[in-house]
This record gives sequence, structure tokens and C-alpha cells, in this order.
Amino acid sequence: MLKKSLSFIAGVVLLLAGCTPPATAVTIKVWQPAQEQSLLIAQTLEFERLNPQWNITWDLGVVEEPDVLNALTVDVEAGADVFAFPDDQLIGLVKAGAISEVQQFKNEVTERNLAWTIGASTYQNKLYAYPETADNGYFLYYNSSKLTATDVLKLDDILAKTTNSSKIMLDPMGGWGSATWFLANGKPTYDGETQTLPWSDAAGLASAQGMLNAYKTGKVLTGGNHAQLFSTGAIIATLTGTWEANNIKTALGANYAATKLPTFTNGLNQQQQMGSFTGAKLVGVNAFTEFPEAAHAFANFITNQDNQTARGLIRGLGPSNIAAASNIRLGENKALAALAAQAPYGVQQSTAVGLTYFQAMGAFSTAITTDTFPAGVTTLQALLNLLVTQATA
Repeated sequence: MLKKSLSFIAGVVLLLAGCTPPATAVTIKVWQPAQEQSLLIAQTLEFERLNPQWNITWDLGVVEEPDVLNALTVDVEAGADVFAFPDDQLIGLVKAGAISEVQQFKNEVTERNLAWTIGASTYQNKLYAYPETADNGYFLYYNSSKLTATDVLKLDDILAKTTNSSKIMLDPMGGWGSATWFLANGKPTYDGETQTLPWSDAAGLASAQGMLNAYKTGKVLTGGNHAQLFSTGAIIATLTGTWEANNIKTALGANYAATKLPTFTNGLNQQQQMGSFTGAKLVGVNAFTEFPEAAHAFANFITNQDNQTARGLIRGLGPSNIAAASNIRLGENKALAALAAQAPYGVQQSTAVGLTYFQAMGAFSTAITTDTFPAGVTTLQALLNLLVTQATA
């Protein structure tokens, strides 16, 4: 009897050892921009393979990164579990109670990413996001068959090479791009509550005059599809970022080139370097996600070294991951090299400007690019004063 009992027990133990616990059913809704979708699908498949403990239903949606704050705060609980967004939206997401603090992976995330991107992911000493890129800035792409490496050093020389049918595009991008004319004059600051904007003095006026003069030439476009305009010859240069690299490279072929932004002639007839905002793209987890463990694990996964390297090689985006950023193959990327050349003239966006800045600068940009001032505003100085008043209200 004892022998039979021992045989029975041994059989049960072997049977139990061969059983795999049933996977937990979870649903993860993810928002990423349109250009990220192919890579995102591959990431979900690999994440499933690495995490058999979850039976995952995916709900993948296209929401462009700048639109996330508005889209999510309409109904946080119905929003994505995992979402990508630019770092200047972090404070708004925290204040809306829409983003979950990073805790389980905090040490890992902090150690693997550039320190300033961790700072951009942190509010009041709490880490709220996973850095995904360190390239949210802009620089100059140009057609090297139309412009030389010397031409692109000065905006005046670029404008001299334009024609009525082949121009340069300097898109204000709702005020984001038009900061380029002013950032040499002092750094704006934003702490989540108060906006400062030191641009209404004589130096700011000189910048504004240079900006107005450039758009008055009739040789500057303010919007459109960069790659398409290069393909048709409608532009010979443009201001934009790494997210357009692959399309512009395809459009220009052997004539594809990129560099830092040029200098421009300001209102005092001085050459002034165009500045830029710099920033990171981040990934966050919804504070109301039903499956926080899986959601945080996925956010951590899609921002790790391998996925940032893949993102850099496939989409030409600049990693925040220290090891991925040192990848020698990424060093051959012309867009990332141009971004690095522009970096000394950049200002970190997340600590420089908030929503009131963009509302005010967007209106200012429209007035300048159309040469149509608001009612009651008759001088450039008055328009500049209005910008600063509205931005800091």
C-alpha cells in the first residue's frame, strides 16, 4: 500500500509540474503617432513573447504626441493605458491626475537614460514618465544641389538662392518654431505656475524686426508637407525635426543634407543665430489604468535600449538611452548630426514655456507671417508687448 501511495503522489507531482498557470487576461490601449504604428505592432508581439503570464488584448490608436494632453484630459478613464507625449505636457498631465508615477522601474529608467531627460520626466521629485527620445528639437534640412554648405550658414544667402517658385519653409508651428528668432535674447522660464518671457526689450524688438523682414520677402513658406515640397522643387530648405528625416531623405535622394539653423539679419543689421527648443519624447501610463502592472511593464519595454536603438535606425529618432545613443550606426545619421550641431543654441522646452506661451506666440506668429496686426496694435513694439503680456498672464 505504501509503495502504491508513493507512486500516486509522485504522479500527481509530475502532473502539476507540467502544468502552466493560466495567463491573466489584460487589455492595453496604446496611443502612438501614425509613423510609430509599424514599429509598435512589432513591439507588442515581442512583449507578448516575453510575458506569457498575460493574455493581452491590444487596442492600438493613432494620436499624435502634441495632441495627447487635450485628448487624454477630455476623459482620462477612457483614454489610453500607455501613451507617448512631448515633455512640456508632463506638468499638465500630472495636474490633471492623468499620469501614474513610475515606481517599480524607477531605478532602471533613471540609470539608463540621459540625466536631463530624467529631469524632464520628473515633477516635484517624482518620476512620472519613461524617456523615449532626446531629439524633440529642430534644425535645417536642405537640397545640396541648390545650396552649398556655405550658403546655409546665413538666412540671407539662402533667400538669395530662392525664387518665386522655390522657397524656404519656416513654419511657426503654432509658436514652437517661431521661438527660433528670439531665443538668443534670453531664456524664458516656466515652473508649472509662472511664465517669464524676457523678449520685449530692444534686443527682442530687433529679433522681431528680423523675423518680419524675412517673411515680407515673399520667399518664405509657413506650412506644408516638407517631403512633397522638396520633391516638387517648391522649397530648397526647411526648418523641422528628426520625425521628417526619412521622408525628406527619400524626397531628396543624393541631395539630402541637414545642418544647424542659420544666422539671420536682425533689426540692428546684426547677424543673430537662430535658436531652438530642445526636448524629449516621453511615454506615460494612465493613472486610471485597470492593469497598472502590465501597462508599466510595456511602457518600460518600448523605451528600453533595444527599442530605442530600433527606433533610431528605423525612424531616425535620437535616443535618450545612453547606450543606444552611443550606437555607432546612429552616428552616421545626418539629421541627428544636425540636431547635435544645433544643440548649443537650444533651450530645454519643458522648463522654458507652458501653454500660455504657445497661445500667445501662436497669435504673434500669425500677425508677423501675414503682416496683419490685431486691431489697435499699430507698431511692432506694441505687438511684442502684447505677446509678453498675454504669455505671462
